[in-house]
Amino acid sequence: MSRCFDLLDALGLNSVAFPAIGAGVAGFSYEDVAVEMAEVIASRLARADRPIDVNLFLFDRFGRMQPIDFIGFFEEFARRAPAIAAHELFGSVLSASKPTQILASRPAAPIARQQALRLKLNELTEERTSLEEQLARMGPEAGAKSALRTRLAKIADERIDVLSELQHARAEPVMVFISYSHKDQELREELEKHLKILKRQGLIKTWHDRRITAGTEWRGAIDENLTSASLVLLLVSPDFMASDYCYDVEVERAMSRHELRQARIVPIILRQVMWDQAPFAKLQALPTDGKAVTAWENLDAALDDVARGIRAAVESMLSETAPKAT
Repeated sequence: MSRCFDLLDALGLNSVAFPAIGAGVAGFSYEDVAVEMAEVIASRLARADRPIDVNLFLFDRFGRMQPIDFIGFFEEFARRAPAIAAHELFGSVLSASKPTQILASRPAAPIARQQALRLKLNELTEERTSLEEQLARMGPEAGAKSALRTRLAKIADERIDVLSELQHARAEPVMVFISYSHKDQELREELEKHLKILKRQGLIKTWHDRRITAGTEWRGAIDENLTSASLVLLLVSPDFMASDYCYDVEVERAMSRHELRQARIVPIILRQVMWDQAPFAKLQALPTDGKAVTAWENLDAALDDVARGIRAAVESMLSETAPKAT
């Protein structure tokens, strides 16, 4: 585990997932595993210089446990690492009968909403499989069969409700925030022409500060839309880098959301500038190879390359949250 944390630093990553190491074939108790894992995780997070997302996966490979049996692991973990226990997410403990409860405890952004629904769908599918296996093992006269069949029928109804909700969630476009210098307005307008097809297909909605209406408090409007966006485009140029508001406020806020895995950030190099030391330099930039848009022989070719890259990013975001076939 310590080596994995070392690799996070070396690779510039911000998240890691661990199974309950040794609790499978090795036969160690979940409580003992929790003690050892908690000590390492708490120690590394306490001295980390950036937010790190740590996920723990508990899997019952032998089919002998119920969700309640895993609670001891988390209780022991919480005792050993109280400073981080408050940030744990107990996905498997969510109610199996009220899918809307998941949404109440998660962000309202479309991507997070789809993730919550997928989690619920997976839980229902696993429960259905378990009940069907129990039915298959029962004898023909088993009285409990009626209760199991009633629960299976209820699961079927709940899955239909969740799938219906997923269809609605998937219909919502990805919210895109465009951060740029006003001196690059013409290039931003040209880029939006190339993004128009994605808007018509219902894949994205874009927002930038020219959408602020008269009488609106502009800082509040920018912060609200930047906070709610799932995809942030940074239109990088000398003027963008020189802008105190773009660089010190919008970039800082966007990168903070990126580190927390709340949004995806895509730098778009409009005009050549020294950006390799910027906070977003570690992110994959557009156009291809980070070649500035204005350095291309054909402006439309450059912006078409950018638009295709944005489309790929959007489709990747949606595919990560699309329901799996069951």
